[in-house]
Formats: sequence, C-alpha cells, structure tokens
Amino acid sequence: MKPFLSRVSWVRFVILTGVLFFGGWCLRANSLTDSWTNSVSGYWEDPYWSLGALPGAGQTVLFTNAGWKALAIGANTAQNFPQTLTVDSITVSSPTNSFNTLLLNYAGLQTPLTANALTVGSNSAVVMYSSSLHVSNNISIGGAFTQDVSSEVANGNLSVGNVGPAVYNLIGGTLKSSSGEDVGFSFPSTFVQQGGTNDSYVLGVHAGSEYDLDEGELIAGDRVIRGTLKQQGGRMNAYNEGLFRITGNFSQSGGICNAFEMDMPDVVANNVFGSVLQTGGTNQTSFVNLGYQYPGESDGSGLFGSGGAYTLSGGALITTASRIAAYGTMEQSGGSHLVGGLNIGGAIFYYYGRDGILIVNAVGPATYLLEAGMLSAQGIGIAPAGTLAQSGGTNQVAGDIALTGAGNPVGYGLSGQYQLTGGWLTASNLIVSFPATFSQSGGQLLVSNIQLIGGSFSQSGGAVTQSGVLTLAGASWSAAGEQHFGQLQLSGSSNSASVLNLPVAACALRLAGSSGLIWSNAAVLKIENWRGSPSGGGQHQIIFGTDAAALTAQQLSQIQFHNPGGSSGMFPAMILANGEIVPSQWLSSQPNGIALVLQWGNGFILQSATNIGGPYQNVSGAASPYTNQFSEPQRFFRLRK
Repeated sequence: MKPFLSRVSWVRFVILTGVLFFGGWCLRANSLTDSWTNSVSGYWEDPYWSLGALPGAGQTVLFTNAGWKALAIGANTAQNFPQTLTVDSITVSSPTNSFNTLLLNYAGLQTPLTANALTVGSNSAVVMYSSSLHVSNNISIGGAFTQDVSSEVANGNLSVGNVGPAVYNLIGGTLKSSSGEDVGFSFPSTFVQQGGTNDSYVLGVHAGSEYDLDEGELIAGDRVIRGTLKQQGGRMNAYNEGLFRITGNFSQSGGICNAFEMDMPDVVANNVFGSVLQTGGTNQTSFVNLGYQYPGESDGSGLFGSGGAYTLSGGALITTASRIAAYGTMEQSGGSHLVGGLNIGGAIFYYYGRDGILIVNAVGPATYLLEAGMLSAQGIGIAPAGTLAQSGGTNQVAGDIALTGAGNPVGYGLSGQYQLTGGWLTASNLIVSFPATFSQSGGQLLVSNIQLIGGSFSQSGGAVTQSGVLTLAGASWSAAGEQHFGQLQLSGSSNSASVLNLPVAACALRLAGSSGLIWSNAAVLKIENWRGSPSGGGQHQIIFGTDAAALTAQQLSQIQFHNPGGSSGMFPAMILANGEIVPSQWLSSQPNGIALVLQWGNGFILQSATNIGGPYQNVSGAASPYTNQFSEPQRFFRLRK
C-alpha cells in the first residue's frame, strides 16, 4: 500500500499544519476580546463567552451586555479554573436600563483575579467578599465598587470617578495603591471607608468629591484635599514627611489623624482657600501652616483671598509647631491645642505713591481667636499683622510670649497684638517690642516677667499678677484697679523715657521692693494723670514693697510726676513709710488748699493745733514723712518726745 503522503509531502504537511496552528494561536492572541454573552446571571466558568472558550491570558474581558445580572467568581472558579483568572484587562459596564455586577464571592485570597487594567463603567458594580484582586496598572471606576469581608485589592493607580460619577465602599479588607488614588478626577465621586485598611502612596480628593473615613485605617504619603475629607472615626497615618494639603475642607469629629505637615491652602494662588473643622478626635501633626506663607513686609501687592482657616471646637490638636500666616485664621471655641511653638504673623504690602510716599497697599492679617478651651504652648511669637485675641478659655505658655513691631513707620499701627478680654493667660515671660501692644480689658494675667522694650502694655480691666521683674525701656504702661506687679527695672536712655498712664478711676498698683536692682542711670519713669493724696491712700496709689526702703534714693530721683493733682510741671518722687510714692513737694498750690510735708527723726510724736497756743493733740497715725492737705486758715504743728 502506498503511503498516504510521501516523505516530502509529510514534511510539508507538518510545516503547514504548524504554521496554521501557530497562525491560529496568533489570531486568537491578537483577538483579545472575550465577551460574556448570557443575558442572565452566571459563573465565570460557565460557557457563555464570545470566543467559545473561558477567559485566559492576554485577553480583554468584557462584561457589558444588557440585562440585570451578576457574573460570579467563587471558590469553585479559583480551585478548578485558576488559569481563567489571569487576563489583560476587564471592563464592566451596562447600557441604559441595565445593571451588571462582577461578584467576587468568597473565592479566597490564594488565587487572585489578575489583570493589567480594570474599568467599572456606569450602571455597573464590582462587589468583593473574601476574595483577591490584583491590577498592575489602573483601576478606573465610573460606577460602584464594594470591598468587604477580608477581601484584598492591590493595584497601581485607583481612580474613582474618571470615567463617570462613582462610589468606592471599603467596608473590610485591604486596599493598596502603589502609585496613588484619585477621587473625583473627572466626575464628582465618593469614597466611603467603614473599615479595613487603605494604603495609598498619594491620595487626591478633587473639588466636588468626598472621602469619608468612618472606621479602619487610611495610610497615605501626601494627602491633597481639594474637595472634602470627613473623619468620624478610625485612624489616618502618613508615611515619613507625608504632607496633608488642603484647598478644600477637612472635618474631624472623631478618630486619630496623623500627618507630618498640614498646609492650608496647598498652593499659592489668588482665591484659593482651605479649611478645617475639628469637633472631636485627635489631630497629631508635626507642622500646621494656615494662610499664605509670605514674607511679613514687602513692596508689591498681595494675593488677595488666598488663605486658610482652622476651627477647633472639640477634640485635641497636637502639633510641634503651628504657623498662622497672611489670610490665616485659627478659631478655638473648645477642645485643646497643644503646640510647641505658635507663630502668628501676617503680611504688609507697601507701594510708593505718585509723590514718592510709601503707602500700605494691602494687609494680609493673621488671627488666632481663643474663645474657650485650652491652648498650651512652649512659646508664642506674634509678628506684624498678627493678632491673638483671647476672650475666654485658658492659654498656658511655658516660655515666652513675644510681640514684635512693624519695621516701617508706615506700618507701625499693624504691629503684633495680644488682646486679652477674658479667660486665663499664664506665661513665663511677656516681651513686647516697639511698637507692638499688649492690651487687657478683662480676664486674668499671671506672668513671671514682663519686658516692655519700647512696646505698650495697656490694662484697663481684669487682674494682673506678676511675680518676677517688670522691665520698662522706653515703654508705655497703663493699669487700672488694684494690680500686683513684680520688681521694677528701668532700662534704656534718656531719649526713651517710659511712661505710666494712670486712669481717671481709682487704682492701686502694688510693686515688689526694687532697691536690689540696678537701674540704668539714664532711664526715667514719667507718671501721668496722678490724682492721689500727698500723704498716701488717695485715689491713685503706687506702692513699692512695704516700707520706705523699697526704693533707693537714686531710683526715686529717676521717677517723675508730670502735672500731679492738677498742678503744673515735673516733680520728683518721694517714698512714704508704707512704700507708697508721691510727688515730693514742700509747699504747693493745690485745688483744695495747702499741701505740707513734714519729716522728723525717730522717737518723736507729731501734734497739731489750730492756734499757736494750743491745745495740741496727737496726729493719729502720723509717721515721717507726713503729708496732707489743709483747708483751714492756719494749722500749727509740734514734735514731742
């Protein structure tokens, strides 16, 4: 019998068959689309695929046909058809009046559904229970994605809302995005995390979109929030030096937020604004920057409306440092703010007018409003265009409160300010430099040392308790009521005399004995508006220590009364036996009569009578030096042993 084919023909047959076979494989490999064709629900391993075979490597899998159905991948799929779970890409979408759901239903974690890309379009969803999904490049969601029951998703970049409005529900399991996550890049979308762990290299929430963290853990490098981030519970953690940049809104009512640096806004541009509302929880951030971070004083114009606001009404804000810059506001009506260093300073922008005169063009204020709650700082610096206004609550400063003034005379009125109208303020040192101001109309001030270096301290209400040294160097000082200050130290030159302005109402200023301090020889303290009694105890009282040794003669010579009691001129000070200082005058015209000052040595008793012949009576409580005003036509005195 002849062979069916000659040897040559056989070789040609084998070659041709091989070519056709390989060509068919290539044709299959290049025809990557394999579509689900059944109009009802089924399993991944069911024979309803357009290529007549189950999905496989290199294929584009489409689950896009009409109908309301679910395509399920379960334990049977993972165990008996594992080769079908590795494809090139997967697209899940539905036409109008349809809804397709890709269901990974307890398929386990050992054999993940693997693809280079996954797209979930409109009218469609992916739902995962105790299953695994690995996508090397992008997951794009324009529908719904729900992850629960110890499921696992690993991908390159997750985009929620780039192909349509979308929602991602992370209820349980882990989500890891090695390149990052976007919420609402093209369409307003929502990410809701009710549990599990979301680990993203970068998280971006775009304008009009929202990320809700109710429970679980969110880990991210940078967080860029231009939409809304709400934290009601759970924990947010950051990689080393991860930034939290807010041009939208962040609200925290519970949970713990950790970040290396929080910036509001995250970019420098006109009309860009970021805000934080914290009503509970704990925000632990190394650095908080509010407002437009710009040099304090500059020629040119400012970026109007570019700023940030932080409202703290509950919970705890814990920072290594907090900076409030131009157009930045911190309003605290409750909760606790624990900070290492707090700096408050805005921006002053100048320009030259046509006549060459420098003019303030714009002011970017920086403001801290303490209304209630606790502010605890290692130190506070208040620079030009910066204000700390305290109307309530408690401010505890372990170190210095330092107020500085504007460098240009045009901007002097915009120097740093602390306004205390209520609450408690405690500090180690209060330093007010020219021409900054500290004003108190209420509340309690407890401070060790006060240094007024050309600055102003104005107290019209509330209470002051100072235990250390009050240093005046060309400063303005005013006080009302009964206040307690420490030792007085005069510094500076004769060209920068310090001024004490007394109020119209009665006041009693009590200072510690200061004879042990060495004052600058050129320094002068000028006392204005004094309306006391030459013998002490009148409407205005300035008392050092408890006796006449509280000040030295040299120190007394450096204190002057200007126009005391309605008189005209400058009068040196003298000290009474109880430490009160009064104008030194032996005989001066007073509105109510004659003022007489008598001095005598120890061992004598002062007696007085209206006639030279007597009768003389002891003057009750008289001690040298004795000063009083008399309206009688005559009065006679004598000393007796």
